[in-house]
Amino acid sequence: MSARHAAIWARLGKKFYEEQRYDEALAAYDRSVRLDPTRKDVFRERGHTLSALKRYEEALSSYELAITIDPRDARGYVGKGHALAELGRHDEALTAYDRAIRQNPRNVMAHHHRGRLLSQMQRDDEAIAAYDRAIELEPYEASHRYRQADLLYAHQRYVESLATLEPLIEIDPYSVGLYQNQAAALNGLGRYDEALTVLDYALRLDSDKAEVYRLKGDALAALGRKEEAEAAYQQAKERKDGPFGA
Repeated sequence: MSARHAAIWARLGKKFYEEQRYDEALAAYDRSVRLDPTRKDVFRERGHTLSALKRYEEALSSYELAITIDPRDARGYVGKGHALAELGRHDEALTAYDRAIRQNPRNVMAHHHRGRLLSQMQRDDEAIAAYDRAIELEPYEASHRYRQADLLYAHQRYVESLATLEPLIEIDPYSVGLYQNQAAALNGLGRYDEALTVLDYALRLDSDKAEVYRLKGDALAALGRKEEAEAAYQQAKERKDGPFGA
């Protein structure tokens, strides 16, 4: 009877979590683990809920309970790594992600979060490699590609950045951010006419992005089209989402 009731509370916790009703989700998971303290998945989901509430120390404890129940629980190690990363304990977080990958080399979120952490630790080459693995496992997930492309762009590896972004034209064809990132890389390569074509399309999707106008201004200025560049920069200044914003 206790196990059945625990399962009911766990399902309710999941429902509340998916609805972003995190306090209620936590209360439901607490009821579940009191009735049946043997389910790793409930402790793990409880950890996710505590993380959503930014209660990372408590989340860490919940993930560790999940791992105690099953030391091979790769998803528990991913959660533990996230909580540790949020607490600024980066080396321990990296160890947790590495442990998750040892338990399940195909756990895509372990590779993705490992890439994010390595980037925060300014270990960008390793971060790019981690995203490579995430993309290999999940080639149509946009978040892996955006994060890797940003890193490649930051290191002036513009051709590689463009190659990473290219499949997103089919995956996420109405994303202004995609075309903005493409244009930035094209500007970096001195391919200004191509950048302008991409930026004009982005502006048809959303004409209110300061960064798109700024990039357009940069391309026009590089082509010697001074008046048009100044007009684009003025458009950027009138918007709030980018460096020219108020």
